[in-house]
Amino acid sequence: MANEITLKALQDASVDAKSLEEVVNGNESKQVTTRLGESYPSVKKAISQMFENGGLPATPFATKALMEASALIDGDYALVTDDTTTSNNGYYQKQSGSWVFLQWNPSKQLTTYYSDVMQYGPPSDVVLVESDNLYNSSIKSNDVYIKNRGSVITALSGSQIGALPVVSGQYCVIFSSFTQSFVLPSVSNSIDMSVGKEVQVLTGINSTTVSAGIYRLEFTIPSGFSYLLFNTKVGTTVADPFFVGLYNSQISKIGSADIVDKAARAMIKPSVLTNKKWAAIGDSITEHNFRANKNYHDYIADDINSLAVINYGISGTGYFDRYNIADTITQTDFDYLTVFWGTNDWGNQKSTNQKLLGGFLDTGTTTISGCINTALMGLITRFYDKKIAVITPLPRITNWGDNAANNAYGYTLKQLVDLIKRYCNHYSIPCLDLYHESNLPVWIPAANTEYFTAPNNSDPDGLHPNDAGHKIIANKIKAFLESM
Repeated sequence: MANEITLKALQDASVDAKSLEEVVNGNESKQVTTRLGESYPSVKKAISQMFENGGLPATPFATKALMEASALIDGDYALVTDDTTTSNNGYYQKQSGSWVFLQWNPSKQLTTYYSDVMQYGPPSDVVLVESDNLYNSSIKSNDVYIKNRGSVITALSGSQIGALPVVSGQYCVIFSSFTQSFVLPSVSNSIDMSVGKEVQVLTGINSTTVSAGIYRLEFTIPSGFSYLLFNTKVGTTVADPFFVGLYNSQISKIGSADIVDKAARAMIKPSVLTNKKWAAIGDSITEHNFRANKNYHDYIADDINSLAVINYGISGTGYFDRYNIADTITQTDFDYLTVFWGTNDWGNQKSTNQKLLGGFLDTGTTTISGCINTALMGLITRFYDKKIAVITPLPRITNWGDNAANNAYGYTLKQLVDLIKRYCNHYSIPCLDLYHESNLPVWIPAANTEYFTAPNNSDPDGLHPNDAGHKIIANKIKAFLESM
């Protein structure tokens, strides 16, 4: 027979039910004392304390002093939250009568990591990305050298100065058999390397000896300068080997740990131009000169990993006077060869190109057609195993479109372009028609100013692209080369 429920049991049950209700429904500050004298936090308060205490059964205290004055015993946890001494805040456990600061302190560790990141300076094991050798022996001036005294370019037979376009803030490194006093890295706002030109010889260079007779010079390009100049030969003494590189701000590794997604990189198809060599034949649009800081081939090389450019650009030249180009190429280990000529053939700047256009398949070099035929046949014959391509001349302010005027020898630039394209079709040579597809509307005054004004010049010339113009044709030429 079941026990009878007494009045006292009902009264106790009522008190217990009320306590349970307060535990379940109490707010975050509610502490419930039960009928038996035990004290419990409400569910909301318990959850709040659990998060505040990081999951530990820790009693919170505003200060370390309040914690130390508490009646907690060995084994109890405590959390100090608002002590004015920041290092006192965190988790503690009472051990052998003393409060021990715990190593497990998430908020303190997060603060430490954040502080480390905010104060980050590259440690010794950070690997910066460094460029390939940018030294180009074709950008030089002979029989001159940079003189330290007076920071001026001075005449000296047999000497030589090299130059490189740079930007403010770039971090540069030079390897040379010359010491700093001979290299004399200097900056200028132009590529002018003539006698009497004043330059700024750099100071604050970090010079170290790499090995016997090899020196490393490190420095940063100051603001306001666009060219780095340096001695590569003084008298009969030659700086060999010679390396000029530019650091950028990318970090590839910290210690031995990669910080790139190798799987993602593996999914990216590399350009067919990667690790290839490109012989770029042309005129002043290919040659490095004052008309642009970088040419089309420089921008393409920037985009392609380890694409080496051999620059055969010479101002004022064309098919008319370099029809024997195949015989003059000395470095033959290239993969791609492009011919970017034509504007000087039409322009008649020299007595040597005062020639009639001539007829298709002319031989000899008395007509422009014969010069084109001779040049292309010579290249095909000698370099039949290379990828050869032709780029037509750009439209120019003095001759563009279909209705342009004839030059003094009775033909337009378009007629010359059409003849070049016909030879390419005949000899199965890929041809990029930049006369019709350049996206450089030189006849529009604003476009002429935007794309054909040389650095440090105020007026466009309607013929030579500047950096902005070279960037546009670089994208087209890159896609063209990759399609071959």
